[in-house]
Amino acid sequence: MASELKDLRDLLDSDRGEPVEEEAVATAIQALTYHQVLYEDTTGVPREVLSLLRRHRPFFDRYFAAAGYVLDYDAKTQMFALAPRGKVYGWRLTRLKKDETLVRLACRLILEQGFQSGSMDEYGRVASDTDEIAETFRILAQANPPSEARLADILKDLHRLGAVRVGDRDRFERVTDLTMMPGLRVYVSDKALTSMRTWLDLGCPGDFFEADAERRREEAAARQEGGRERDSDTPDGAPAGRPDADANDDE
Repeated sequence: MASELKDLRDLLDSDRGEPVEEEAVATAIQALTYHQVLYEDTTGVPREVLSLLRRHRPFFDRYFAAAGYVLDYDAKTQMFALAPRGKVYGWRLTRLKKDETLVRLACRLILEQGFQSGSMDEYGRVASDTDEIAETFRILAQANPPSEARLADILKDLHRLGAVRVGDRDRFERVTDLTMMPGLRVYVSDKALTSMRTWLDLGCPGDFFEADAERRREEAAARQEGGRERDSDTPDGAPAGRPDADANDDE
């Protein structure tokens, strides 16, 4: 951490190039910490903050790396994304509720379907609405979606995180315009997307969570069985393998 603080002093004291104000650096760090995903057009974030992040990317890379995060920038989508390298402190206390997870999964699925159908725009965004979220939720959960108020709360948080954009609400149709943002890939992994696609290809057998949990149990059992077979082939005196190492590392 001492080296990162030295980097900050060097950045503020540098007489090369454009001057850097301490307040601007603090704003950039706070904005990324609060939103996690920033775009060139993120409301409320000054453009000079994004410019500062681009111009002094090495400093911010090292700063967030010290806290266990990776800072990525995608020029095509004009997106800065802050992602943890591993599990974050306090993650057990901030675990998502089932409906929150399902809404995220539904949003990621809609984003990828938009890509496949050609409806994704040049910045990697897909137009949608709350009706499509509700229908996708029903498919994944095999149950009714959250109430309108509850869904609005979940989407409000995803809006803050740069995962979706919440647009205008039609009071008569009771539907709200949404934009699925490329930042969804930060919050819903490609592995989760592959699991959803596999489940859909199988004809949606039951609740997605239950089906995915069963798949994970079968995979773990297969790994353990394979490990026992490898151990039985281990010559006397040779170290036995660790067939469950990957599973333990994921926990």
